[in-house]
Amino acid sequence: MAKRRALLGEFAAACASLQAPLSKFGECPPDDHYIFASVLHVALLTRQVDTAAEAINRRFRPGNELRTSPRFDFVINCLIGILPICLAGHQCSGLGPGEIQISLEDHGTLPGLAFCDNRPEFYLILDSPYLLLHAYADILRHSEQQPVAWHDRKPVAFRRGSATGRITDPALAWRSLPRIRLCEIGCQHSDIMDTGISELVQMPNESAQSEASASGLMADLVPSTNFNRYRYHIDIDGNTNSWPGCSRSC
Repeated sequence: MAKRRALLGEFAAACASLQAPLSKFGECPPDDHYIFASVLHVALLTRQVDTAAEAINRRFRPGNELRTSPRFDFVINCLIGILPICLAGHQCSGLGPGEIQISLEDHGTLPGLAFCDNRPEFYLILDSPYLLLHAYADILRHSEQQPVAWHDRKPVAFRRGSATGRITDPALAWRSLPRIRLCEIGCQHSDIMDTGISELVQMPNESAQSEASASGLMADLVPSTNFNRYRYHIDIDGNTNSWPGCSRSC
């Protein structure tokens, strides 16, 4: 009932109808899919972002057995990050009641809104890290307050980050990942390149994880606030485009 009223634009009535499932949500098991979906859907439709966030936090609190996927934190952060976009859409007077699908992976999975894709059935929106970090305001502020003159920056091409990406050659396995190949090139030209993998993720198996760890391609994490100490930055795709790469480097 609450969902139907919200879709019709009857927000006040939908909010009133939402109280019943909300009260049950605090008592029901955290894996009650129907109650969670109902509360989250209606909360977003009626512009109650705080209620939506509370529903997400209750369902996925630490210790919940549903926290089994290695992509859990990524997907949930994406969902939280796009809540302002959902709210802005509801506040737009030119839009009537309706539904749209939102892909929460790196690429589009369902026709509708997505963070990155080149197929015509997907409409791109700002990625969630950009929204959650307020357009990387802290990094921009740091660069403005503590600028590094061009002649004081290291004259090398710099890249640091995780090893996400797609294996392009099964025979080479993890070594065919573009970011891994970049670091191998960097090791051969260390006089003009400072490249390294700061985090190993999505390795196909434990053996690959161990091999990559001992490959000599690993490097310490460099805070984003130190990126302005380098003259040149390499922006290389991972699973899709590098969401924060270009913004943080600039």
